[in-house]
Amino acid sequence: MRFLKWTLWLVGMLIVVVLWAVADYANGQRKLRRIHAVNMVQAEAFKREFDQHVDVGASRSAVDDYLSGKRIKVSRLNFMVGSPYGGQYQIETAEEYIPGWWYCGPGSVGVVVKFTADQRMDTAEVSYWSFNCP
Repeated sequence: MRFLKWTLWLVGMLIVVVLWAVADYANGQRKLRRIHAVNMVQAEAFKREFDQHVDVGASRSAVDDYLSGKRIKVSRLNFMVGSPYGGQYQIETAEEYIPGWWYCGPGSVGVVVKFTADQRMDTAEVSYWSFNCP
């Protein structure tokens, strides 16, 4: 009888711990989605400001001039020689934590600016990226 009470108590405690862990995980996911939504809004605001100052077809140097006065992180990626594309800039407006993957670094939210082969701005769009995560 005493063993049965102890077993029931232990099973009850395990159920409570599992329910707590599931609720905590769900709450954490909600927070991450909310943070991501806020970061996307900030990136949209930056893109609107960027679009007001730099037009499609602008030279890469005009984009560089605009970005030079900003306190933001810009990754300049170039495509291979002979490619029909001229590279892209990944302009980071926010950094995000990626939970659950020990090998993942942070993700980034911002604006991706693509250039044509003659170094003219082709497109600018809000995006999310991570260099070391699938």
